[in-house]
Amino acid sequence: MQPIPHHRTGRAPSIVGIRAKAAQHAKAAVEALAEVAQDAAAPADARVRAAEALLAYSTVPKVV
Repeated sequence: MQPIPHHRTGRAPSIVGIRAKAAQHAKAAVEALAEVAQDAAAPADARVRAAEALLAYSTVPKVV
């Protein structure tokens, strides 16, 4: 794994910056999971894990 490049200030990127960068790829990630979940040629365990990930992040937990 490569180290995270430092900003020109020499400080590590903030969690806000990392989350913003990740959010830029969220749509592609969800589309990739959906593609795997629907691919009949994909191994069953990959399809189940992709479906579980989609369900886990598509529902809002109930607050009691």
